[in-house]
Amino acid sequence: VLPTAPERTAPETIQTRRRMIQKNVQQLLERAYAARVVDFRCSWTMSGTNNLVVGMQIAPWDIAYSAITRGPEIELEQETVAFRDFWKTKSQQRRFKDGSIISAVLWDTVPTQCRIREIARSILGLHMKIPADNIQQPGLVLMDELTLMEPEKPGERYDPMEVTGPMIGQAFAKLHAALQRLDHRRFPLDVTDVWPADPALRRTAVTPPLKNLNLDPPLGRNYDARVYSNARCVKPILVIMEFQTSKAWPDHLEAIAHMKTTLYIQLSKRLGNDFDLVTVPHRDFVDVHVDGYVFRLMIRQAKEQHLLVRLGRGRSARQLERLLVHTPMHHQFIKHVAASCSSFSEGVRLAIHWCSSHMLTPHFSTECIELLMAYVYIQPLPYAAPRSAYIALQRFWNLLHTFDWSLQPLLVQSPDHDSFEADATKAFLEESRAEAVGAMFLATWYCPSSSPMTQSGPDRPMLQRAQHFAKASETIFLKMMAENAADAGAWEKLFTTSLRPYHLLMDLQPSLHPYAPYGGQPLSQLNMSALHWFVDYDIIKHFIEMLTDLFAEHAMFFYNPTSGLTVGVVATSEDAKNNLPLLAEKIADAGQGIVTDVRIQADPQTLQHVTPKQSSPTSRKPNKRGREGRKGGKATSMAKRPPKKKKPRDRWAHVAAAGGTPKKQPPTDAPKKSLKIIKKKKVASA
Repeated sequence: VLPTAPERTAPETIQTRRRMIQKNVQQLLERAYAARVVDFRCSWTMSGTNNLVVGMQIAPWDIAYSAITRGPEIELEQETVAFRDFWKTKSQQRRFKDGSIISAVLWDTVPTQCRIREIARSILGLHMKIPADNIQQPGLVLMDELTLMEPEKPGERYDPMEVTGPMIGQAFAKLHAALQRLDHRRFPLDVTDVWPADPALRRTAVTPPLKNLNLDPPLGRNYDARVYSNARCVKPILVIMEFQTSKAWPDHLEAIAHMKTTLYIQLSKRLGNDFDLVTVPHRDFVDVHVDGYVFRLMIRQAKEQHLLVRLGRGRSARQLERLLVHTPMHHQFIKHVAASCSSFSEGVRLAIHWCSSHMLTPHFSTECIELLMAYVYIQPLPYAAPRSAYIALQRFWNLLHTFDWSLQPLLVQSPDHDSFEADATKAFLEESRAEAVGAMFLATWYCPSSSPMTQSGPDRPMLQRAQHFAKASETIFLKMMAENAADAGAWEKLFTTSLRPYHLLMDLQPSLHPYAPYGGQPLSQLNMSALHWFVDYDIIKHFIEMLTDLFAEHAMFFYNPTSGLTVGVVATSEDAKNNLPLLAEKIADAGQGIVTDVRIQADPQTLQHVTPKQSSPTSRKPNKRGREGRKGGKATSMAKRPPKKKKPRDRWAHVAAAGGTPKKQPPTDAPKKSLKIIKKKKVASA
């Protein structure tokens, strides 16, 4: 804020001017923030630059980030004139619901996390003529990672959850009311409970579902891109429901499954006939279209879980219990934490975005990240609970890489429930003796004796990889905060991962991204009747799952499910590491129509490419030579390949084995074994 002084200016004059500017800034900001700030300090940087640093301890979230600055009532003339002189063109008269007419300044058009900075820019620009770009808030660039640019209004940013969250809540309330008003004379059972169980309903989804143009077309040819989407894939919103207990429920699993399917069909008919809702029944659920959103209803029946345990299907029972029992209870717990800690939801979305950018999301579930962030807010000692999302992210990194996951469980306590430390410790020790415990054990009040939210991962190699990224990110974050860095490019390093450690890089078709715009065309150029859209059909996700199953013993696959179209492949077996060209060839062959290129990173500076064949799978000739090669003399058996002169460097050996870096094998002149694939599957061309 201080222009560069000429050389002839005396040092006393510079110091006097510094003190005057510091005093004016502090007085203006203290009056502008008022009750929003509890403690306030400002001082000049010691690095020699003309930067004035303002530090503040903000009030609770609802006060600090309020959308209105209230002034005096209109009857108080002197106070009203002083308020208008201070805020100038920002001030306006408003009538409130209680009937009072006061002068006020509105900030409802500014994103919530940007209001503190916007107040400083407005008041210092009005009174000291300081340009808005000269006032920066270090760390706020992290929050911009959660925002999207609106196509119709370049430069205007918004939080997608703030825009679509209330609309999703209204649609769910409409569905809930319809389920509660079902006519028991026409429906065999009464609905006793309806539980929301989706991140979009607790405002922790990074990319919340948007209204589909086919389900709820807008009036006219113009539409708000923040609300509507013309993507080919629609995200369903999970809802769990339970009917009253009845002796009519059978005692066999197959009979229960058939009865639930019958209820889905009957429920579909009743919602369609009585409430004019579009429904699509399936064998295991029913999809209900409400105001452009798709809600997926699933029935919970306690007898089904007991039968699975009795028949010895422990894994199936745990999966069913997690989906239908623990997920609704987890939803209520996370919603309670978000209500008491206003920045919690944004902190969770920031952590999920960080995990996605480093290709960790397929191994760290959303529920797992929510529990880790809940621990940061509920048990913050020796610090106070964070009141900004980017400070919560720094605490999340610290917890991830400093907690000893191998020796103790992480107890996510709840103020409203009794301690469960004894039960959780006992269960952790029992699973440790049986060597059945995973890499992370997260115990909660609704499930103290197991860790259902970490059943699908991460495993120990993935946890070690996440701890490495967390430690590096926290180091960069603290360094930039100490230097008051406000450069967006510097902060983006925290959300950028290196692709050099991967053995292979696989590029996918951009048009196949499930949530990309349909054909990249605006609504005015689309033929609505010719659009083909799907519910919960993420072709990239299914393709990665197929590759994981197909190459389970040879490779691991990493990708960013939100926006990334590049898949990193790490070879885990010695056969795959020694035969990277064959591994790349088989991956390219399996992904015809989906994969555009497979790059072999034998050397970071020299990339070899394996491009999939252009012919469709149906036009290929059958392989007469079996597993040893194709017709035409192109060998696929590594026994026919000449030995390599240089073995590729193992840059990520800790991913291959949880116990540490595997020992290097001594060179041998024996013929190399062919790469054996566990299963064979046919992939239809996309």
